[in-house]
Amino acid sequence: MRIGIYTEIYRPVLNGVVVSVESFREQLQRQGHEVYVFTPDYMSYPEPFVVPFHSLPLPTRTPYRFATPFRKRGSIPRLDVVHAQTPFMTGLLAWSHAHRLDVPLVFTYHTRLVDYHHYLPLNPSVSKSFLVWVSRTFSNMADRVVVPAAPIKSLLESYGVSTPIDVVPTDVRMRTASRDAGLRVRAALGIPPSHRVLLNVGRLAREKNLGLLLDACARARDERTHLVLVGDGPSREWLEAQVSEMGAAAWVHLAGPVDHAEIPAWYRAADLFVFTSLTETQGLVVEEALQLGVPTLAIGAGGVIDAVGRWDGGRLVEPCDDVAALTERYATALKALLESGDLTDLRRAAERNISAHDEDTGTEQILGVYETAIGAHRRVRRVSARRFLQLQK
Repeated sequence: MRIGIYTEIYRPVLNGVVVSVESFREQLQRQGHEVYVFTPDYMSYPEPFVVPFHSLPLPTRTPYRFATPFRKRGSIPRLDVVHAQTPFMTGLLAWSHAHRLDVPLVFTYHTRLVDYHHYLPLNPSVSKSFLVWVSRTFSNMADRVVVPAAPIKSLLESYGVSTPIDVVPTDVRMRTASRDAGLRVRAALGIPPSHRVLLNVGRLAREKNLGLLLDACARARDERTHLVLVGDGPSREWLEAQVSEMGAAAWVHLAGPVDHAEIPAWYRAADLFVFTSLTETQGLVVEEALQLGVPTLAIGAGGVIDAVGRWDGGRLVEPCDDVAALTERYATALKALLESGDLTDLRRAAERNISAHDEDTGTEQILGVYETAIGAHRRVRRVSARRFLQLQK
């Protein structure tokens, strides 16, 4: 099968969408499928399967770029299916190419767009309404929609999406790291082996709820507990100021961005993965942590619920709208874990995940979605052809 993946964000940027696209592409190629990635030109791509578009920077603090319809190199090959990862400019190019090639368009809804309304220079109610409209309209332009978790399917249906929606969790498999690799990470940060490490991996951004995480960790920790934040983003300066204001520089470590190949060593250094985002459609970093045997404490919202449901060793805190109450709730759960034997039991449960994953499950599911979309597209084409011939009589 020849597949075109259209993504708004790609290497060298690293986020959940990029990890999903790369993992999915590699698995499909291993099975013998031809996979092409269409992306704005974030860098010079030596791989022949990457087709970059000329792009322009956006006037916001974001790594995303505005793709133009003009390709830097390469042509649009004959594809069997077009798979859009975005409803924006690259998604519109995907829709255009699918229409031109007369093949089905599949759309993966990666991000709860309304949770990112603060990036738009509009009144909040206007920006939220606009993003709901974008989500509904582009979903209904596709032949099938893929979501990574059941709550996201319900969300799109509440928006008025009528296109068939398939729930397909993203399959990401990471290699484990040695204990020595984890000790080296601790040594680089100046954390003694006998101390405990709470780890968070992801973008440093408002929607990740990191202010709550800082406050909760400050309430729950003792003098031998450290918080390590791996990643970068628009909230880094704000976090640095918060850490300084709290006098927490001795126990909060802002590690910055880390190459994805090195991430397993950071997980290996952790005693507990802590996650407070309320906006995840997938919760990929939660899956990574649990996959690699790291127990996890997260807030039960969005795709995180499904992630913890699929893996052992995770514990969820019930969400609520009151920030102060949620902070207290998370801090209480964290303190209870740190002060009891439950954390050891949770780690033993998480370690069972290391050898319990079949990474081709999601790939087989998405191939089934493609086959269904292609079959339906052909049936529609045959019906249209018959109607046309009848009109000519």
